[in-house]
Order: sequence, then structure tokens, then C-alpha cells
Amino acid sequence: MLGLDYRIKVPFSLAVFFSNSNIGTTYGYHENRSFLSIDYSVSMVASTFSVQSEGMRLGAGPAIFTTNVWRGSEPGEPIKKKDDKIGFLIDFGLAIPANYHFFAELKVQYRKVGRVGIGPFMDTGRILTATLPATKVSYDHWFMGLGLGIRH
Repeated sequence: MLGLDYRIKVPFSLAVFFSNSNIGTTYGYHENRSFLSIDYSVSMVASTFSVQSEGMRLGAGPAIFTTNVWRGSEPGEPIKKKDDKIGFLIDFGLAIPANYHFFAELKVQYRKVGRVGIGPFMDTGRILTATLPATKVSYDHWFMGLGLGIRH
């Protein structure tokens, strides 16, 4: 994640965030010995309006998310489903030390992406074919990170 923050007037600021998160993998096994793994990720561009005090910042704002889901079992297979969603971001940061040019920041964000339709995905076992039907899943998630920053 990359974030840029501009202080408007104490204690208010505007920020913009860019990120790409590989959220995870879901593994499945069917009784006919079919295996399926589904990988999913989300990219984000967001802006927030924040209030700051003593090294703490709390902000919220709109975000544009690009969700991706693909079969992880076959390297190089193209993304099966890609959607753009409008959501929002709630951002909390704690900078230590609070008033120096160089600082470390603990970052916690809640990213409200919404539900996304994925699938169907098919896998052929030794005898039969198994199908994970089309379904809607929530891409909402929490993000926690630790980073370094520079104040000007």
C-alpha cells in the first residue's frame, strides 16, 4: 500500500491510497478426487478526509476497488472474473514519534468492497466432473500494516 497525505489546516487532512492485496486462496476437494483452488485479490484507489491529533489519524472516504478471482491450480491461467466496485474506506493511523520528519506508522483499515459474483468453476476428477456453482462472496476485509513515513 502507498498513501499520500496532505494537511489542509490543523487538524484536517486529505489522503489518497493505492493498494493491491492478495486476499487468499480457497481449496476444495470433491469425493470423486477432484481438487480445486480459487485465488482472489483486490486493488484499491481511495481518498479520505481525516482528523489528526497527537500522531493519530482517523479518516473515511470513497474507494474504487477492482476485484479478481481465478483458478489457482493452473499457473498462467487468465483471470476468470474481474469487477470494478465502488465502496468506502475507514482509515486509522498511529505515527510514532508524532512530530518528527521520519516516523513509523501502524495502519488499520476497513475496506467495504461489497459482494461479488464468482464462478462457476469446473474441475475434472478421475471419473466425474465437479462444479463450484456461481455464487456471491463478500470482499469486505480488514487491512493491518506497519510502514515508514516522511513528513515535509
